[in-house]
Amino acid sequence: PLVAVCFPGSGIPSWFCHQRMGSSIETDLLSHWCNSKFIGASLCVVVNFKDHESHHANRLSVRCKCRFKNQNGQSISFSFSLGGWNESCGSSCHEPRELGSDHVFISYNNFNVPVFQWSEESSNNRCRPTSASFEFYLTDETERKLDCCKVVRCGMSLLYAPDESDRGFQGIRVTDIVDRASSEAFVPVRGWSHSQVGERKNGRIRDEIPL
Repeated sequence: PLVAVCFPGSGIPSWFCHQRMGSSIETDLLSHWCNSKFIGASLCVVVNFKDHESHHANRLSVRCKCRFKNQNGQSISFSFSLGGWNESCGSSCHEPRELGSDHVFISYNNFNVPVFQWSEESSNNRCRPTSASFEFYLTDETERKLDCCKVVRCGMSLLYAPDESDRGFQGIRVTDIVDRASSEAFVPVRGWSHSQVGERKNGRIRDEIPL
């Protein structure tokens, strides 16, 4: 990921347009979603570590398998990381990390390149992606999937470069959830693929429809 943050918590921030319980999410895409301002996606998962084996707790990765599909049934798939931890803790490297709660992982991933390449190969609009799915899972340092901890919630929003008129709309301060971790995350957002955009402004959430 280009930007990633992790903190203790159990909820998806409200400004993620698409949210689901479980480890996967699927959504239809608007016809104009893949334009020149598209820069990637912000992804979020909540991971439950209740049954996590302690000897894996110092090294793990949260990964996503993404699939875009068009009206003709053709698809493109690729995988990427949302973050994780890979600690070098010196003499204490064999000591297990103590996980007392669920953790939230948020990342910004720039996967527009493979999507654009696939779209530009055909001038037929029916060949352009009309739906997307995201499947989240965890792996250890050997890239083996971990079944002892699981993704219990997930969220996704597409991101776009701001227009000149949007200079005042630079991002969202995620304070409601991150306060519990005694920290603050700043995540850039703009140009959602669907109608809801959450703006943390005066304690209210604002909806916006992209032009």
